[in-house]
Amino acid sequence: MKDIYDRIGRINFEKDHLYFQTYSRFYWSWMLMIRGDIDTSLKVGLGTIRMGQEENYPGAVGFGSTCAAYITCMNEEFDRSIAYAEEGVRVAGGIVDRMINEGMKGLSLTLGGRASEGLALLQDVRRRLNEMHYYSLFNIVDMPIGLALASVGDLAKGVAWLEKAANNHLAIGNSHGAAVTQYVTGEVYRQMATGAEKPSASCWTAAM
Repeated sequence: MKDIYDRIGRINFEKDHLYFQTYSRFYWSWMLMIRGDIDTSLKVGLGTIRMGQEENYPGAVGFGSTCAAYITCMNEEFDRSIAYAEEGVRVAGGIVDRMINEGMKGLSLTLGGRASEGLALLQDVRRRLNEMHYYSLFNIVDMPIGLALASVGDLAKGVAWLEKAANNHLAIGNSHGAAVTQYVTGEVYRQMATGAEKPSASCWTAAM
């Protein structure tokens, strides 16, 4: 992905090419995150935000904010993650972009100790996705909803939701999403076995 970005970067930096710059940087950041290079991933995401601000291109600000929200959530900087997600919602160029950031905000609310707020937001995003028949995008919210249900005390429903979410990830070939969801499910089972009050914030960040 870095090689692709470098090749695109050799194109004259005109407004018409910012779209490709933005997408290549987004996937470059995502690739780094999945591989565990969190610091560089965040650096790329923040650089995408700066590019968008300097070129007055909201799309880059939005996608950079999505990356930054995700990675700061992994770092358990939940207030910072929520702020990035809210900025992503504000500048989103489309419905899907907006709901991705809303889903990220819902997850950070849940992990940051505001599970009831997080659950309400996540369920609202899923309702809207369902109304628009965007079923393939349920993966944005299904794992976070299961975690939020467990966090508000509905362990049985949370586990059932997580198990279904993992199977849905596998059905569309998203092995990474399935693995993360299964890890989180294991943490909820551990909670049930030990009598812990709620899943720890690290259950999702460790899975990543």
